[in-house]
Amino acid sequence: MRQRQWSGLLFSLLSMCTYGMVPVLGHKWSATMDPLLFGGLASLAGSLPLILGLRVSNHHRDLVAPKYFRFYLGIGFFNTIATMLFFLGTSRTSGLNTGLLLQLEPFYSMVIAAIFLKEVLQPSQAGAIVLMVAGAALIVYRGASSLNAGDLLILAVPLFQQLSHVVTKQILHKVSDATVIPAVRLFLSGLAVTILAVILHPDSLRALATPAAWGAIIAFGFLFRALDCYFWYKAIERIPLVRASALIPVSAAISFAGAVMILDETAQPRHYRGVLLILAGLCWLSWLQLREKTPLLEGEPL
Repeated sequence: MRQRQWSGLLFSLLSMCTYGMVPVLGHKWSATMDPLLFGGLASLAGSLPLILGLRVSNHHRDLVAPKYFRFYLGIGFFNTIATMLFFLGTSRTSGLNTGLLLQLEPFYSMVIAAIFLKEVLQPSQAGAIVLMVAGAALIVYRGASSLNAGDLLILAVPLFQQLSHVVTKQILHKVSDATVIPAVRLFLSGLAVTILAVILHPDSLRALATPAAWGAIIAFGFLFRALDCYFWYKAIERIPLVRASALIPVSAAISFAGAVMILDETAQPRHYRGVLLILAGLCWLSWLQLREKTPLLEGEPL
């Protein structure tokens, strides 16, 4: 039992490390071509190992089970919007801003819980949320200049992720294998975003003529989409969701460090103040949820 718990924590840590790199490498590689085309094809690539794994384990029938279609459509719809917002947003802002602003997902989680589940926000939770929102405001605020459109798009991404999780929750324990959910999510959103990219910018297909372009798509899809989902679900198979979610602050730190070291971006004072407030809020929420033994987030990471 103890070995299973430790392996669960290890899988959770690996998931947060890969999840933290999603905004960094998503920003870097999507700049080499049309961002929607990259995002769509990378999501499709990420779905393939998951679908293959379900086929090998003989759990693939749920992928085409009619009784789940309406749920799959909801998951696909919200994740299509989230994917579009993410890749369009990160192409218009920095990797630093992308990674840090995505950490507001717990804020949206609690807002949605209050609206749909009629849950009352506790004062201690409200304090943590205020810290996170204040951190995001510091990052977005650029003095007298206007707000950056990319920042606003990224700020909306966690909202649609959480709306997708509301649908996911309804079938998560009904499907034969939890991996069905990310496989459907990546495949449907990837297919929709790819089709939209080709319709809007047919000339963007020329960027796929180089091996480097396909290498980036496959690497991002396999390593930072499929592998992240694999690690996450292995984690929550072994330990409670609340313990796995308690490591979420790691992803924020990874995103910040990755943007500075890999993207060679310069962190300004507002970034340091913002990340400290966001990390403080995330750590506070993690501690509260561990103490109360209730989930921090519904569903799974991006």
